[in-house]
Parts: sequence; C-alpha cells; structure tokens
Amino acid sequence: MANSADNTAIVPDGILYLGAVGAAAPTSSAFTPSTGWTELGYYSEDGYSLTPNTPSETDLKGHNGDIVQTTSEDNGSWGLQFGPIETKKQIVEAYFDATVDLATASVEVTKASVETYRSIIAIALPKDGRRIVKHFPKVRVSDRDGLTFNRNTLILYGMTFKTYLDATTGYQFKVFDPLYLNS
Repeated sequence: MANSADNTAIVPDGILYLGAVGAAAPTSSAFTPSTGWTELGYYSEDGYSLTPNTPSETDLKGHNGDIVQTTSEDNGSWGLQFGPIETKKQIVEAYFDATVDLATASVEVTKASVETYRSIIAIALPKDGRRIVKHFPKVRVSDRDGLTFNRNTLILYGMTFKTYLDATTGYQFKVFDPLYLNS
C-alpha cells in the first residue's frame, strides 16, 4: 500500500458557534448553523485542540490496603480548548458565566465557577475546500486561561470546554466528513 498525500490535510481556517443545549444539530458536513446558534468567531492561529480525558477511577481497598477492585465512574470526556481572537458578547458570557449588559457595556461577575451548559459546533475548513463539522451537544467551561492586560498582548479569553454525554443525541461529539476516513 503506497502513501498518499490525499490522506493528509492542513486546516488553516475554522469557526466556532455556540448554542443552548438542544439547539438544532447538524446532519451533514453541509450544515449551516441558523436559529439558536451564535457565531463565536474565528479561533487564533493555534486553532483548537481536542484532548481525551480518561475516565475517573476508584480503587476499592481491602482491610490490609490491597486493591481488591477498581471501578470506572464514567466514560471519560473530551476537552475542547481554544483561544478566540475576537472579544464578543458570547465569548465574555461563556468565559465569566455571566450576562453582558450591552446598554451599559458591562459584565457583573459574582462567582468564579461555571454552571451553564452549552452546545458547540466547530467547522474546520481545510485547504482542499472540504468542510468538517463537529457537533458537541453538551459542554461546559471547565478551565480558563488567565487574562493578560498590557500593551503588547492581545486579550484572549482562552477556555476549555468539557464534553458530556448528551442523553438526547447519545454522544459526546459527532464528526461529519472526518478527515479522509471515507477514502
């Protein structure tokens, strides 16, 4: 079997959309987000990363300390991390888990925790003209980068969304037109 350049791809551009849990899900790579989805904007030149988080396990120990059984508490999750290059209402609201008041151009932050679940669509645009659509039906911000304020640094609201198994769709994420898996 020969190597083929057709089985590789560079994804220079992409865009993310944020919606409520239950917003209309894609059914193909031709999906265009409409009502219920808000454009988060293009991500930084570093793109975004999708990282597996292994399931949490509990060791059950006997009276002498020996591990007698290890149980897995869940199926693990995925971390979707990105640094948006635009400062938009939806980005700030997701980052702080607070509502932006456009009339006063303010956000009032009352806690550091994030409790709101959302949904994300990531559309990757490889150089070959294809569209790769990933749907994350239930996510929540699990980690945030610190904000840097100085004259040389672009303010990036970098954050990581943790995926959850969605009861309605039955998946943590689904990919339409995955890179060259159909060849």
